[in-house]
Amino acid sequence: MEAYRYEEEVGTNTKVLLVNGHRLFRGGLKKILSSSQGDVEVLGEARDEEEAVEFAKETEPDVVVLDAEEHNSAGERKTVKMLLECSPASGVVVIALQDGSPRSIRQLLSQGVSAYLDADASPEYLVAAVRTAARRGSRGAGNAFLSTPKAVPEEQKETAKYGLSRRELEVLTLAARGLSNRQIADAIHLAEATVKRHLANIYHKLGVGSRGEATRRALTERWLDVRHLS
Repeated sequence: MEAYRYEEEVGTNTKVLLVNGHRLFRGGLKKILSSSQGDVEVLGEARDEEEAVEFAKETEPDVVVLDAEEHNSAGERKTVKMLLECSPASGVVVIALQDGSPRSIRQLLSQGVSAYLDADASPEYLVAAVRTAARRGSRGAGNAFLSTPKAVPEEQKETAKYGLSRRELEVLTLAARGLSNRQIADAIHLAEATVKRHLANIYHKLGVGSRGEATRRALTERWLDVRHLS
């Protein structure tokens, strides 16, 4: 295997594998992640799917970060599937170098991708996405992390069957960004306890147990559209 591999001791840090065909791009990501609060460590780099799968099989990284080539979305979804088959406890962060269609993003999330970011996302969002993905635990678990919404969508007719209020839809949209309860509370001027109550109501109405499941269901059923997220 010719994938770049780093030998430093990672301890309890989040171990990350970077997958991209361009050394400069990988180097930029490595610099961002390595300059975080010391809890993220780049375990190695892979240039393509073959190297990534072999590396993940041997090392079982906590998180795999790869780019989404929209012109080859079917191949990208195949890569995600293979990575999660050989390292099911790994979180997957996808960075879109081109604008992704709602359909392709929904398909990636349904396959177990933990985070989806566009290329304009800030370094802080990348680090937050990696941390979120590391908490996923096992395939399909954990929170989904999407880029920030351009605007909270208007209440949609499709949500009526679930009985979500406008405020609950607003909270769910912000949660889909990866914001914490405290950040959501600050953004819409609520008490943190109120945000927790709204989330509990959302989970109950949707029949899910986490914000990740709620986000994936909303996207899959197309009443929370990724076009509202950036």
